[in-house]
Formats: sequence, structure tokens, C-alpha cells
Amino acid sequence: MTYVPVVYQEFHKGCKEIRVTVVGDRVFGTQFENEVIGDWHRSDRKKFNCVVHRLPSEIENACIKYLRKLDLVYGAFDFLLTEKGEYIFLELNSYGDWRWIENITKQPITQTIIDYCKSILSNKNIEAVK
Repeated sequence: MTYVPVVYQEFHKGCKEIRVTVVGDRVFGTQFENEVIGDWHRSDRKKFNCVVHRLPSEIENACIKYLRKLDLVYGAFDFLLTEKGEYIFLELNSYGDWRWIENITKQPITQTIIDYCKSILSNKNIEAVK
């Protein structure tokens, strides 16, 4: 292989890791309290200390808008939060895992997905009857 696509990101020391899970227009923010060097996806999640993180409305709205632009209803965004309070976007995972975060933070992500699916099914049934 001569050429391969590569994405480089600047290293930011002292940042908090933020996971933002979006289902439709519902947004769930999570902050990882553990200091992680490198990719936290490769860490032992059972040792993670996660807390609910309240996002600024402009970040919530940007995540929802981004998903809509991509015609997605679910996404797991990864951000860094700098010591100055700036959010640095890292990536969007369209299949991002939420269960382990939900188990720690008790955020109702699974129920929100279920409710969203039910609302779609009930809307389709109403339209099918017409």
C-alpha cells in the first residue's frame, strides 16, 4: 500500500474525556473521571468512574444537528474538555456502546431508545391505517 488515509489529532494534556450519547433529540452527557492515556476504549471499563455531565446547550444542539445532517437518530460523540472549558470534538460513533455507561451513571439511554422505536412504530401504524 502506497497511500492510506490517516487522521492526526493534536495531543491535549489535562483534559477530561466526555461521551455524549444522542437518541433523537435526547442528549446524555458522561464525563470520565479517570485519567486515561491514549484510547479509553481499550481500558478496563469496570474500573471507570463515570459521572453525568451537563453539557452547554450549544454543544447539545450541535450534536443533534450533526446527526440530523447525517440522517442518523443515534450517535455517541467523543469530546475532550479542556481546563479552559473548551470542548474539542474527536469523533462520532454511529454504533457507540452505551450500556456500560448507563450501568454506571443510571442515565435512561436504553429506555429512551425503546421509547423512540415505539414512537416510530406507532407513527407508521397510524399512517398505514389512513
